[in-house]
Amino acid sequence: MKLRIVTLNILCAIFLLSCSQVGIVELPLTTQYGYGPFTSAVAGISPFDEDENNPWEKTYLKVSKGPVGLTDVKYGDIETNIYQTFYQNYLLGNITKERYEFLQKSWNSASAHMAADYIG
Repeated sequence: MKLRIVTLNILCAIFLLSCSQVGIVELPLTTQYGYGPFTSAVAGISPFDEDENNPWEKTYLKVSKGPVGLTDVKYGDIETNIYQTFYQNYLLGNITKERYEFLQKSWNSASAHMAADYIG
């Protein structure tokens, strides 16, 4: 019995000592110039608009699978950074340059002015 307790204590000590070492993880980062810096911006929660002529349809997240057996299911997302989302969709080609520039002008916020300084 004492041998088991001593063995268990030794194993625990070895385990704790091996886990207590501090490791440094380095990630290679590259600067990407774009529209920024981004601030948090939360919009209302609503399902995706199902209108055929919706200009934002390409920006919606694609749902590959849904709950089986449910009816009247609506999909949507909770937008936490609308500026980042629009910029990413602009880069992906889901928003035209003209619409993106219109959005930048319509936001008329400090971040839009900072972006112009940041880019150019």
